[in-house]
Amino acid sequence: AKQNQTFLMIFGGSSVTAGHDNYYNESYPYIVKKRMSPIFSALGIELIVGTTDFVGWEQSYNCGHDEPVFETATRIATWSANKAMVYYSASGAWTPSDCPPSTDSPPYCSEDWTPSVAGLREWDPSLADIMAERDLLNKFNEDHSSAARFSGSFNREYSGIGIHGFNVWEKNKHCTFVNEKTKLTESGCNGIDSVQKCALRFMTKEAAEYGSGKNGAKWHPSKIQRVLQPRVQRHRYSWLQCVGEEQA
Repeated sequence: AKQNQTFLMIFGGSSVTAGHDNYYNESYPYIVKKRMSPIFSALGIELIVGTTDFVGWEQSYNCGHDEPVFETATRIATWSANKAMVYYSASGAWTPSDCPPSTDSPPYCSEDWTPSVAGLREWDPSLADIMAERDLLNKFNEDHSSAARFSGSFNREYSGIGIHGFNVWEKNKHCTFVNEKTKLTESGCNGIDSVQKCALRFMTKEAAEYGSGKNGAKWHPSKIQRVLQPRVQRHRYSWLQCVGEEQA
């Protein structure tokens, strides 16, 4: 990659994005920068969170059914000099306060957790592994995009800006989970169903703690839950680097 390049990201949203009930350094934009900077640095690109190569939008509480507002974010991206990517994120959170404490030390949901600390081998995917994950994501996206709620009515009118998103409330036929009551595997679930309450290793009592040390609003992501989404993004976006290196 060329050196001295920059990649500019801008975020808009509600108290969910701003990190209310937590500190500023636990807000979503701050954690995205912290998590993603090493990936961009490896490509010789400086990541700047503030303006537009990437537009992140979250405000489905107050503007959740307002298509002109959704389209405004896409227009901003389209008008930007580099045609920014658009990332729509549904508002809201769920708090695993009833889940038991983690048996890991540090807890799996902690920013201090790493595979080496847990005595696990780092994942070293081949190009075939990454392509298989890419194909799986494409299959989910083709059935029902996570951004469909926000951009479904105008998605085809804007090309080259990579509209995508994060929305745990939307159902997808490829999503499967074990029904807690029937113990049968079912399909057509959403992200909330798939984590199966306390079954996901991430979802322990520690994941319900807020940075303020107080009980936060139930719609505000906790301190640790703010780590989850950027962690997923880093994992997915880092594949771009792996594919580039394998194909170079």
